[in-house]
Amino acid sequence: MAKDKNHNLVKRGEVWYFRMRKGKQVIRKTLSATITEARRLRDDLLKDMALYGDIQRPQPVQNEDPLFGELAEKWYRIRSKQIKSSTMRDYRSCMNVYILPEFGNCP
Repeated sequence: MAKDKNHNLVKRGEVWYFRMRKGKQVIRKTLSATITEARRLRDDLLKDMALYGDIQRPQPVQNEDPLFGELAEKWYRIRSKQIKSSTMRDYRSCMNVYILPEFGNCP
Protein backbone atom coordinates (compact mmCIF):
# COMPACT_ATOMS: atom_id res chain seq x y z
CA MET A 1 0.00 0.00 0.00
CA ALA A 2 1.43 3.39 -1.02
CA LYS A 3 2.00 6.06 1.59
CA ASP A 4 -0.16 9.17 1.15
CA LYS A 5 2.22 11.93 0.02
CA ASN A 6 -0.25 14.61 1.05
CA HIS A 7 -0.96 13.52 4.63
CA ASN A 8 -1.74 16.49 6.93
CA LEU A 9 -2.25 18.71 3.87
CA VAL A 10 -5.61 20.22 2.96
CA LYS A 11 -6.30 22.37 -0.11
CA ARG A 12 -8.82 25.18 0.15
CA GLY A 13 -9.21 27.24 -2.98
CA GLU A 14 -5.72 27.75 -4.38
CA VAL A 15 -3.84 27.44 -1.06
CA TRP A 16 -2.50 24.38 0.76
CA TYR A 17 -2.82 24.21 4.55
CA PHE A 18 -1.17 22.04 7.19
CA ARG A 19 -3.70 20.47 9.55
CA MET A 20 -2.87 18.03 12.33
CA ARG A 21 -4.50 16.92 15.53
CA LYS A 22 -2.21 16.69 18.57
CA GLY A 23 -4.20 15.39 21.49
CA LYS A 24 -7.17 17.73 21.83
CA GLN A 25 -5.37 20.51 20.01
CA VAL A 26 -5.72 21.07 16.26
CA ILE A 27 -2.70 22.69 14.62
CA ARG A 28 -3.35 24.68 11.44
CA LYS A 29 -0.84 26.60 9.32
CA THR A 30 -1.07 28.25 5.91
CA LEU A 31 1.66 26.83 3.70
CA SER A 32 1.79 27.59 -0.01
CA ALA A 33 -0.05 27.68 -3.31
CA THR A 34 2.08 24.91 -4.83
CA ILE A 35 1.95 21.32 -3.64
CA THR A 36 5.72 20.84 -3.83
CA GLU A 37 6.42 23.84 -1.60
CA ALA A 38 3.58 22.83 0.74
CA ARG A 39 5.07 19.33 1.15
CA ARG A 40 8.51 20.80 1.93
CA LEU A 41 7.06 23.20 4.53
CA ARG A 42 4.96 20.41 6.01
CA ASP A 43 8.05 18.23 6.39
CA ASP A 44 9.86 21.11 8.14
CA LEU A 45 6.92 21.52 10.54
CA LEU A 46 6.87 17.80 11.32
CA LYS A 47 10.64 17.86 11.99
CA ASP A 48 10.18 20.77 14.39
CA MET A 49 7.44 18.87 16.19
CA ALA A 50 9.66 15.78 16.46
CA LEU A 51 12.63 17.78 17.77
CA TYR A 52 10.93 20.33 20.03
CA GLY A 53 7.55 18.80 20.74
CA ASP A 54 5.84 21.79 19.17
CA ILE A 55 6.08 24.05 16.14
CA GLN A 56 8.72 26.71 16.72
CA ARG A 57 7.44 30.26 16.52
CA PRO A 58 9.37 32.45 14.09
CA GLN A 59 11.73 34.86 15.83
CA PRO A 60 11.25 38.52 15.01
CA VAL A 61 13.63 39.55 12.28
CA GLN A 62 16.24 42.03 13.42
CA ASN A 63 15.81 44.82 10.95
CA GLU A 64 18.92 46.76 10.03
CA ASP A 65 16.91 49.77 8.89
CA PRO A 66 17.66 52.85 11.02
CA LEU A 67 14.97 54.20 13.30
CA PHE A 68 13.30 57.50 12.51
CA GLY A 69 14.73 59.04 15.68
CA GLU A 70 18.28 58.14 14.64
CA LEU A 71 17.79 59.68 11.21
CA ALA A 72 16.26 62.80 12.77
CA GLU A 73 19.34 63.19 14.97
CA LYS A 74 21.67 62.89 11.97
CA TRP A 75 19.54 65.40 10.05
CA TYR A 76 19.70 67.82 12.99
CA ARG A 77 23.50 67.62 13.18
CA ILE A 78 23.87 68.23 9.43
CA ARG A 79 21.33 71.07 9.16
CA SER A 80 22.45 72.84 12.36
CA LYS A 81 25.53 74.04 10.47
CA GLN A 82 23.42 75.49 7.66
CA ILE A 83 20.47 77.13 9.47
CA LYS A 84 20.32 79.87 12.13
CA SER A 85 20.50 78.59 15.70
CA SER A 86 17.11 80.12 16.65
CA THR A 87 15.42 78.26 13.76
CA MET A 88 17.13 75.00 14.71
CA ARG A 89 15.99 75.50 18.32
CA ASP A 90 12.37 75.74 17.09
CA TYR A 91 12.83 72.66 14.87
CA ARG A 92 14.34 70.71 17.76
CA SER A 93 11.49 71.70 20.06
CA CYS A 94 8.84 70.59 17.53
CA MET A 95 10.69 67.31 16.94
CA ASN A 96 10.93 66.54 20.66
CA VAL A 97 7.35 67.49 21.52
CA TYR A 98 5.34 66.31 18.52
CA ILE A 99 7.20 64.11 16.08
CA LEU A 100 9.62 61.88 18.02
CA PRO A 101 7.06 60.63 20.58
CA GLU A 102 4.95 59.31 17.69
CA PHE A 103 7.56 58.17 15.16
CA GLY A 104 10.88 57.96 17.03
CA ASN A 105 11.02 54.15 17.20
CA CYS A 106 9.66 53.46 13.71
CA PRO A 107 12.06 52.07 11.12
